[in-house]
Amino acid sequence: MSTRPGRGSRALNRGHWVVAVLMTSTQCAVRSTLPHCVRFSAGEFGLTKDCVAQAEAITYIVVSELDLDAGVLGVLDDVRMRDRIKAIGNMMGSDCEPA
Repeated sequence: MSTRPGRGSRALNRGHWVVAVLMTSTQCAVRSTLPHCVRFSAGEFGLTKDCVAQAEAITYIVVSELDLDAGVLGVLDDVRMRDRIKAIGNMMGSDCEPA
């Protein structure tokens, strides 16, 4: 697992913890069809493999555990951030449509 941070919402991630949706490359083709997963291709946002963000794997990570000196791994665009929010909403049984 990479300890380099990605960057989402700076306004929400300014404390000692960050909210993270974990990603996996295992069974990417199958998982990418699920409504609670968002597919990412190798080369996008600094990723080296095709993978999915799994909304059910939302967690908190202590900022001190991140390798901030290595720099940001990647920055999500608005479309992918929206897709992740919708996938998280799906896991909660909610229709989350970001503004």
